[in-house]
Amino acid sequence: MKKLNSKKTMIRLTLVFFFITHSLLYSQSGNKTDCSFLKNCKIINISIPNGGYVIINDSIHTEYVEDGKYYIKSKLEWVNDCEYNATITEYTWPKFNFPIGEVMNSKITKIKNDTLFFDLKVRDFKMKAKYKRIN
Repeated sequence: MKKLNSKKTMIRLTLVFFFITHSLLYSQSGNKTDCSFLKNCKIINISIPNGGYVIINDSIHTEYVEDGKYYIKSKLEWVNDCEYNATITEYTWPKFNFPIGEVMNSKITKIKNDTLFFDLKVRDFKMKAKYKRIN
């Protein structure tokens, strides 16, 4: 009888340990980056010299390049506060390599001070970019 109680106790302790561990992991993942500002902001690309800037107004993303001479406009579909899919709707930049209708996934992976770290993906093309938050 004592072995049965010991076995039940061990099972209970294992279950309690599992639930505590799961709760701790879940609460840590709940501490996510606050990206709520992203739906209405201006950010500057600091990954490359004269990288241009982006203005996001809710579901419209406009990127200005070459000192604002050209633009790339996209319609946004928000996945969550830190991630969106941008469908290209129009552009004037002659060096742009993607057609209207192409979709780019953008995800903020980290924010440090006013620097935003993005993972960007279009089809199989992936890159990382850094932007500085202006407002």
